[in-house]
Amino acid sequence: MKYFFISSLLCIFTIFGYAHQVNRAYFTLLQKENTIEVEAEFPWTMRNVLITFNPALENATNKKDFEDSFVAYIRKNLILKDSNLNTLPYLEFKELDNNGHSHQNNYLIIFKGNDLFSITNTMMFNVFKHQINYNKIIINSEEKRLKPKKNYLVLI
Repeated sequence: MKYFFISSLLCIFTIFGYAHQVNRAYFTLLQKENTIEVEAEFPWTMRNVLITFNPALENATNKKDFEDSFVAYIRKNLILKDSNLNTLPYLEFKELDNNGHSHQNNYLIIFKGNDLFSITNTMMFNVFKHQINYNKIIINSEEKRLKPKKNYLVLI
């Protein structure tokens, strides 16, 4: 009976103690007057994604190396275009509070522009075959949710 009780407790802790799924990321795109702000929530595995993207990070000792690779990764894998199919320029990213969750990283990624027409979001697909990126788009207070697909281009 004692072993059954211990086994049951282990199963409960395993089920409820499981961290966010490593192959899921969440994006909220908000079109403002002159910018598109992307709030991105990545699992802790984003570090592994960046190391796969730039293997030199394996031996990196400072945060700037990771930040520079993150910017290059954003520019390659999160492409926003306007209605003329011009790529909106990346401006900057800011690290956001992760609300006490040590197993995720939250960022605000800012692009210049205000005519969001299409999105290509292949973030984290270079590591996870079954990656899912959930995208919520808010333009003029109208909200759209996009079904995630691998290597997709979404026309709004």
